[in-house]
Amino acid sequence: MSTSCEPAPQNKKEFISDIGEILVKDNGKKKFYTPDEVKKAHRKSKWYDYVDLSC
Repeated sequence: MSTSCEPAPQNKKEFISDIGEILVKDNGKKKFYTPDEVKKAHRKSKWYDYVDLSC
């Protein structure tokens, strides 16, 4: 069974930092974020066209 998922971003640390900044800006600092909050942050990020979180 093959998957058609995009490869992980080259700079994972930058990817996570960008998503984290958006999460804090939109939702405030929390210990945990819901999957919906993370998906919304991902859609707002510059990585949206390159990384598919649904895989």
